[in-house]
Amino acid sequence: MKCLDSTFVIDLLRNDPLAVAKARQLEGDELAITPVIAHEVLVGAFFGNRAAAPKVIELLTSLRMLDLSLASATSSASIGAALLKAGREVGDGDLMTVGAMLANNCDTIITRDVDFKRIKDIAVETY
Repeated sequence: MKCLDSTFVIDLLRNDPLAVAKARQLEGDELAITPVIAHEVLVGAFFGNRAAAPKVIELLTSLRMLDLSLASATSSASIGAALLKAGREVGDGDLMTVGAMLANNCDTIITRDVDFKRIKDIAVETY
C-alpha cells in the first residue's frame, strides 16, 4: 500500500504532467491517504476554488483512509522526538501522516516534500 501526500494529490488535481504520469504508474496499487492529508487538500479546495470541492471529495473518497489512533500517535511522537534530538525537525502534520502509515502497515509515501526523506522508517517515491 502507498500513501499519497497532499503535494501529490494537489498536483494531480491541477493536472501536473509529472503527477499524472506517476498516477498512471500507480494504477493497480492500493492507495491511501490520512485525515491530515485530506484536511490539507480540502483547505486548499475550499480556499481556492470552492466549486472544485466536490471533485476533490470524490477523489479523496476513492482512496483508503488510514486511521489515526493511539498507535499512530505513539509512532509519530517517537519519530518526532528522535528527529528533534538529531536537530532534524519535521512538521507535526508530516509526522502524524507517517505515524498513521506505520500503524496501518503502509511503508511508502508519494510526495515531492523533501521533509519525508528525513524519516528512515518509510520509503519516499517522488515524481
